[in-house]
Amino acid sequence: MDVSFIIVNYNTASWVKQCVQSIRAHTVSLRYEIIIVDNASPDRAIDAVINNLQDSTLIYVPLNHNSGFGAANNRGVTKATGKYLFLLNPDTRLCSNAAGYFFSYMEQPDNDRVVACGADLRDDAGKPTQAYGNFPSILHAISALGLRIFYPTYFKKHMSMGAANEGDAIKEVDYISGAAMFIRKVIIDVEGFFDEAFFLFFEETEWAYRMRKAGYSVRLLPAVQIIHSESASDPDKTVFNRFRYYHYEKSRQLFYHKTKGDFFAAYMKPLDILQMCLRTITQKEKGNILEKINIIWQA
Repeated sequence: MDVSFIIVNYNTASWVKQCVQSIRAHTVSLRYEIIIVDNASPDRAIDAVINNLQDSTLIYVPLNHNSGFGAANNRGVTKATGKYLFLLNPDTRLCSNAAGYFFSYMEQPDNDRVVACGADLRDDAGKPTQAYGNFPSILHAISALGLRIFYPTYFKKHMSMGAANEGDAIKEVDYISGAAMFIRKVIIDVEGFFDEAFFLFFEETEWAYRMRKAGYSVRLLPAVQIIHSESASDPDKTVFNRFRYYHYEKSRQLFYHKTKGDFFAAYMKPLDILQMCLRTITQKEKGNILEKINIIWQA
């Protein structure tokens, strides 16, 4: 098997259907399988979708509880027989033979130390959206308080934790978005995959950090464009989503502790609180400041 597509579902059945249809429409000249992992979705709409999509390429993995994004992908990996894994969020859609392009790139001998690659992600209107990022740093946290206005281009390229692609050049990056990751499976078999302590957010960042320490690289290939609607899991961005905010902050603090230690985490927490206050006051994000301070402090 050349490629194992893995899609994790939680109450996003209609998006899963569109994603699978796009895979089947655009993936050619490869032997592939599609693994759908359901995180115990309470709405059960996925059952009808599976019946509608079922064929020899489809593997369905129902879980008995919501184990989180990383853990669900790990379960999918245990079923995968492909030489490469292609992780896709349900709200992504292929618009070209992305798997074929990634496969050809990774098969080149000069790229044998590339552990994963990603695409230029676009929203439904075709506007670039977050495709990659840099690892969190103290310099980023301080710059985000206002100093970045003096070096916006450098900040975006070298410090921003989340950035949209610009230009056509292949980029070596710290990590790529977990919404669409093409991964060399043999390295996962040796080095491991997502840390299941991360329920949601930062699992791809922490994994990429481990891969970088092990001597591998991660690259963004702008020639491949993938649509990422970013609305399946958070449909109303005008309302503060406490669940997502809590898990983001919890995972961010966990990333600090696991990768750079307790001192770094302790130093970063007040900087994160200051950033949040600034973004809230300037109305760049929603939510009550006191509630969010409490979430960050307790994370």
